[in-house]
Amino acid sequence: FPSHDNHSEAFRPIINGADQVKNYHLRIFDRWGNIVFESTDMTEYWNANTDGNEYYVNNGVYHWLLEITLFGLDATQKFEGSLSVVR
Repeated sequence: FPSHDNHSEAFRPIINGADQVKNYHLRIFDRWGNIVFESTDMTEYWNANTDGNEYYVNNGVYHWLLEITLFGLDATQKFEGSLSVVR
């Protein structure tokens, strides 16, 4: 993505029960471990941009890490995965 065909144009995790999330932190890393995207807003999408929306990342595989804390719980839960950018 993005393919400009209105499918898979951007990435963001979908959270069931999002109203129960107290803290949200999404980071996307390139293959060298550099952060190319970071957000604490669970409504924000990543469209393969970097450096303040001025550039787009190269095609390749990127790793994402999501850390959330729910209301009433002190422990942070971590979720992670990978995604591919292909234009």
